[in-house]
Amino acid sequence: MKKRIYAGAGVSAVIAIVALVATVSGAIARSGATPLPASSCQAIQNASGNLLIASDLPLQGSGRTQTAQMTRALKFIFTQHGWKAGKYTIAYQSCDDSTAQAGKWDSGKASANANAYAQNSSVVGVIGTFNSGAAEIEIPILNRAPNGPIAMVSPANTYVGLTHGGPGTAAGEPGKYYPTGKRNYARVVAADDYQGAADAILAKSLGVKKVYILNDKEAYGLGVATNFKNAAKKLGLSVAGFTA
Repeated sequence: MKKRIYAGAGVSAVIAIVALVATVSGAIARSGATPLPASSCQAIQNASGNLLIASDLPLQGSGRTQTAQMTRALKFIFTQHGWKAGKYTIAYQSCDDSTAQAGKWDSGKASANANAYAQNSSVVGVIGTFNSGAAEIEIPILNRAPNGPIAMVSPANTYVGLTHGGPGTAAGEPGKYYPTGKRNYARVVAADDYQGAADAILAKSLGVKKVYILNDKEAYGLGVATNFKNAAKKLGLSVAGFTA
């Protein structure tokens, strides 16, 4: 199943959060935001902006066409807003959490990126991640940022345990992602438990009696598949098999 991406909703949510965070924290105007490392991030956009928003997406590998479109969509929305969040001017950098060798997101890259965001006092918001596994790494790092938790809004994460408990989640979730006790993360797409249940309801309405479920072992695919299986059984569908 292909992910549904809501980049516009994500960036609009971050703009609103940035305006609130800046107002509450009494952000001090700067002559320009401090850029993030060129090793992971592209050139800063609207460099005169005093508050920096980063996007954290896998820009290498098979999904790069989709994520490149997302970064262009983000810039388009920022431009529509006049690079403003309330009375504050924002800058934007597109950052890559993937490697050419992996061809997808990489845990070491995700960790390094999150630490760079946390240590940069100009960063007030992150749009990402694309993959739930990367979010598991980045959320707690941003939550412990020296200047306070950094807002993070994902247009694509669907793993249930990032925001609430339920079947298939691990012990300590979601609390372990928020070590300060403050929530700094939100998403603008339905979690796997809702998607899986909706798929099962659709299958039932189409007259399906028996299903064989395949998954790709990734956090997203396995999550949706598991929740589909649970919902299908409750609806009386026969599950012939469940494998990768």
